[in-house]
Amino acid sequence: ASVEETLGDLLTAEVIAGLLVVALAGLGVGTLASRVLTPVGAAAEAATRIASGDLSARLDEGPDDDLGRLVAAFNQMAASLEETMSRLQRSGEAQRRFVADVSHELRTPLTALVNETALLADHAEDLPPGDRRLVELLAADVARMRLLVDDLLEISRIDAIAADPTPPLTPSIDIRNLVAGVVEVRSPG
Repeated sequence: ASVEETLGDLLTAEVIAGLLVVALAGLGVGTLASRVLTPVGAAAEAATRIASGDLSARLDEGPDDDLGRLVAAFNQMAASLEETMSRLQRSGEAQRRFVADVSHELRTPLTALVNETALLADHAEDLPPGDRRLVELLAADVARMRLLVDDLLEISRIDAIAADPTPPLTPSIDIRNLVAGVVEVRSPG
């Protein structure tokens, strides 16, 4: 009976020790998981912020272990991305200004060329046939150049509108008066 009693006590002690080991292992795994998953969650949140356009998102630096090196690499990548985007925006703004400036600067001498070519074309019948052909070619080339400069101006206007995030102010319109005016003008009588 004493052996059976000792075996029962030993079994109880083993069950208690096993439960204690499982509890300690669970506590250790929970602590380790929290230590790993908390920075991973913060990294996911920072990555989501960066993806939505907030390039200033960074992670808090941690200890100098694998996770700390990952955080440092993430922050370095985010800083590099922010600098690259800033450089691209500055480059785009410089390009827009250049196109606008060039098109405006070309417009003045081109207007003079258009007027001078029109003057030549008005007097082309007084010229020899070979010279008339040159005036026609000149008029065609000047007209094509004018279209190109007009296209450049239009592109610079569109770029300026696209680069400005604030919508232009539109005047308020009284729809009733507008419709009444159209009906009055278009009505048969």
